[in-house]
Amino acid sequence: MNKLIPDPNNRALLEALCLGYKNELDATTKSLFSSTGTIHLLAVSGLHTGAIYVLLTFIFRILGIHKPISRLLLIPLLGAYACLTGLSPSVLRSAILLSFMLIGKAFHKNYTPLNSVAASAFLILIIQPGNLYSVSFQMSYAAYTGILIFFPLLNRFTRKLPKLFSRLCALIWLSIAAQLTTLPLCLYYFHTISLTSFLINIIAIPLTTLLLYTALILLLLPLTLGLKLIFLTDGLCTFLFLSLQHFTTINWQWENCYPTLLHLLLAYSTLSSFLGFIKKRGKKNILSCRPAPQPLVNLCLLL
Repeated sequence: MNKLIPDPNNRALLEALCLGYKNELDATTKSLFSSTGTIHLLAVSGLHTGAIYVLLTFIFRILGIHKPISRLLLIPLLGAYACLTGLSPSVLRSAILLSFMLIGKAFHKNYTPLNSVAASAFLILIIQPGNLYSVSFQMSYAAYTGILIFFPLLNRFTRKLPKLFSRLCALIWLSIAAQLTTLPLCLYYFHTISLTSFLINIIAIPLTTLLLYTALILLLLPLTLGLKLIFLTDGLCTFLFLSLQHFTTINWQWENCYPTLLHLLLAYSTLSSFLGFIKKRGKKNILSCRPAPQPLVNLCLLL
């Protein structure tokens, strides 16, 4: 990294994105990401693990390694990436979650994504029960559950739009779905949230993913060739910083909010009641993508 990327700000950002090493990030950069609601991009998490998963899947397809062998090979590689990032709890959670899904796909078993979420949470809590009280653990699984439950419901309204607009709306729905289930926790623990962060995430998440791919490819190339292509990562870093700086002028934050535990329970009870109402009205079952037993899912949601 030191030989390839001379700019200290860009190097610190890429070290945080690729390896989870955040010691060289300055206070200004952290404050910029925090104020715009994109601080999650600086922590190697499920987003980064998912990007690595997609990249490895693409490489296996090019090499002609077919399923289910490619899916089984992905499991140790995801574990290796988790070790490379220092076994960050968020990366470890997402690697275990993806492993459960890959096992189900490799052996052609009927499964639901929520079953995989519940199984990974159950395994982690068996090993480290104290994670139940971890804010990071609660936020991660709240986001996973929100995306799996609310994203299909929201995305149904824009499927008939042109392809470009449909994909743009999908990014918006993805961010909103995650925020619906993490919003009560954010207010409870941090007492402030950015209500417009989903807008900047439409730009920041694809940019970060592209930046992650570009940086990893440059690190794998010979140094002399990487130095000739470093303008790609420099340009993406500059564009990301400029986007965040411009967004701060229209950012809308909700501050000094102190909900109680009762408010937290009422918020999630309301979301659960809404889902029950949708299901009772005979809408499409949004708790599963394929027919499968639901007792573990229902128990996880109830707890």
